[in-house]
Amino acid sequence: MRASITISPLGGLANRMRAILSARALATDAGATLKVLWNVCSELGCEPQWLFNTEYWDFEWETTSPTSHHWLWKPGGKSNLYIPRLWQSLLFAKQIHDHTLLGNKFTQETILKAADKRLYITSGLCFYPYNSSDAAKLFSPTQSITDMANKNLSMMQGCNKVGVHIRRTDNSQSIKHSPDHLFSSMIRQQIFQKPDTMFYLATDSTDVKNKLIKEFGGRIVTSHEEACRSSQQGIINAWAEMLTLSRMNLIIGSFYSSFSEMAAQIGNTPLIMATK
Repeated sequence: MRASITISPLGGLANRMRAILSARALATDAGATLKVLWNVCSELGCEPQWLFNTEYWDFEWETTSPTSHHWLWKPGGKSNLYIPRLWQSLLFAKQIHDHTLLGNKFTQETILKAADKRLYITSGLCFYPYNSSDAAKLFSPTQSITDMANKNLSMMQGCNKVGVHIRRTDNSQSIKHSPDHLFSSMIRQQIFQKPDTMFYLATDSTDVKNKLIKEFGGRIVTSHEEACRSSQQGIINAWAEMLTLSRMNLIIGSFYSSFSEMAAQIGNTPLIMATK
């Protein structure tokens, strides 16, 4: 039987993208087939075909519901009576989850060896090296999302474009290590270096938007659409923002944010982190 890898990518949009890229690279190196189980849930309430040109994906995929993910596909624990452990052991020869990856129980070599048979992975991490240039190829945006990004860019013509991503509401590490005043300082530095600079601001905080618009006025371009992970439109808006960031000349990103990193990978865009 040919080796196979099944992955249920976890977390938000960028986390899932890097996990899929990792699994795809692993499948290529292992000569294995790949299947992606995309869970539509409160963390990400949108199916991938509304975001990407999935007809060009070179692997199998399907969506799962929060209920089936909880009882079948997430790691087994008290909350699901350990039922997924039994289910997954029947289907797969090996299972790898983020808590084992973070515990350093797997190296690149051992993960590749585990992919020799039937391997199941749940992860939102970059658990296996991949070519960052594959990000733009694999996650080609739908035309409607391309149009949304182009609309953002149309407000920044004839200038030096700098993207700013400020993560706030659900990331304590970003709040701690990338404070608001540091972004303001870095924006002023960019203006000093290139006076024609404008900034595309992507953030999940309305307060941050209002503060930077008040401070820098018309130099700030931003979206006033909802940034809700649990809704389809919220995720579509987030993907359009990531795509817009990817087309900047430079991105100023938040510490411990895969969103900033993925935007830079998609556009092969220089990234500097706002960190203390």
